[in-house]
Amino acid sequence: MVPGNPRIADMSRPTNVIVPSWLFTSVGNRMWTWRCSDTFVSPRKETLAAAIADAREHGFDPDAEYWVVISDGRTTHYRPGKAAVNLPAAEQLKD
Repeated sequence: MVPGNPRIADMSRPTNVIVPSWLFTSVGNRMWTWRCSDTFVSPRKETLAAAIADAREHGFDPDAEYWVVISDGRTTHYRPGKAAVNLPAAEQLKD
């Protein structure tokens, strides 16, 4: 999607690459941030659970949305109704 306008597809992306709605990232000193767009990054939280709880207060629904966790060089993809998929951080999930 184009930043700032989720209704317009970014035509530069391959059509078989799935783009997550929410991204949770481990940052320095084992802190966590979350983002739901290309422009907003949350304040750092001490745990992944705290980051998820904060995101839920901002509309995140982990059971209904596609979300990703990036930590220790791995990316875990969570899609509604599907098993979690763990990939090296540089790899993208394809449909």
